[in-house]
Amino acid sequence: MTAKPKNIEMSSTENFVSHVSVLCVLYFLVAGAFLFFALMMYFFMNETGLPFFGMQSFSLSQTVAAVLIVVFLLLALIAIFGAIGMLRWKEWGRKIILFLGAVFVLFIPIGTVVGAYTIWVLTHEKAKYYFSNNVKEKPKHLG
Repeated sequence: MTAKPKNIEMSSTENFVSHVSVLCVLYFLVAGAFLFFALMMYFFMNETGLPFFGMQSFSLSQTVAAVLIVVFLLLALIAIFGAIGMLRWKEWGRKIILFLGAVFVLFIPIGTVVGAYTIWVLTHEKAKYYFSNNVKEKPKHLG
């Protein structure tokens, strides 16, 4: 007997749940990257740079650096809250991550891939169904 090949489409609930789980992990990683960028901007904001790495700071206005730090921190918080909401199958989490995915499409090349994948998963009919408040039994995330 030969085993049936596994369907790679999102026709089964398990495949859909695995896509949502991957998105949650992906956006936690994105939040970590934003936090890292905010930390790097903070270090480069002072005049000495990172002397323990032998780096000198580039010429960047204190105001511009402070604004970039705030933007990176806000994006990290939004990604974290959205991913937590998606882990709990909340519609607001889906909307937050869908918004971030739409924004990421503009950041070529990696952001475009992440944004397109996000939009593909979260605009699927199963996403609208499982993230709605009318569903009493939500599927379990893989883990």
